Amino acid sequence: MKVKQLDLREYLVPKSLDEALSMFGSYAGNIGVIAGGTDIFTVDNKGPDAMLAISRAGLGYVKRGDDELRIGCCATYRALTRSEDVKKVFTALWDASVVLADMTIRQIATVVGNMCSAVHS
Repeated sequence: MKVKQLDLREYLVPKSLDEALSMFGSYAGNIGVIAGGTDIFTVDNKGPDAMLAISRAGLGYVKRGDDELRIGCCATYRALTRSEDVKKVFTALWDASVVLADMTIRQIATVVGNMCSAVHS
């Protein structure tokens, strides 16, 4: 596995989804989006000019509906392990979440990020 250091010009941290969309849409350079970021240093491509950290934009939810479980793109594995709905109703997901990596990674790694990158943190 190759590890790289990013040479960022800016690190942007929006506090809402609207602010994140505005920052993303108005940035003139190459911008990357990061939530958990546990895999960001293992990517082989050229790094972006700026990083948009969306972990504080209100997207870290785990909500149960009538027939569904909604997992926000910033929801961490720790959020899954703390959800009583996941533990009681979605037991396979809860069982997998409590043994994934170690506590440090579970507090940072996002479920959706790991699904998108297909890297098992």
